[in-house]
Amino acid sequence: MKKSRLACLALAEYRELRRYAVEIEGVEPSTNDKEQNDLIIVKTLRRFEKERAALPVMLTADRQIVDLCEAEGIEYFHFSLPHAVEANFCSSKSMLRLIYTLAMVFGVVRLNSVVIFGEFKGKKGIGELKLRFLDDELWRRFENHLRICRRLMGLGIRQ
Repeated sequence: MKKSRLACLALAEYRELRRYAVEIEGVEPSTNDKEQNDLIIVKTLRRFEKERAALPVMLTADRQIVDLCEAEGIEYFHFSLPHAVEANFCSSKSMLRLIYTLAMVFGVVRLNSVVIFGEFKGKKGIGELKLRFLDDELWRRFENHLRICRRLMGLGIRQ
């Protein structure tokens, strides 16, 4: 189940990126071997560079891909993943995205006295989450704010 939830998130990102990308045919079909697939990707980029007189650039955090790019003469950016993140600020949009992603990946997340379900019976779309309030007072305040927001949205005012 967790793999399928991850795949749903990845598919949404893939669809967004696909709008700006050119899809190219691999030099050979992919396999179950990760190292072989890495080689296929790099060789495909090399062929694309020769056929289209273009300069593809591989974006990766994988050291093996970097080695293959160097061997094939492919340009690359190697990103190193941080071991510790020192963050002292998070926008509300970023926080909502984090909570959504955690709920989608793990299926359920508890945030103080609210349980957030990313997986539940009757779910119709990838953007849906279900909330379960464990604190009745918090639920009443949330319900009041939700009612106000829905009325404001009903006015049809655009930014």
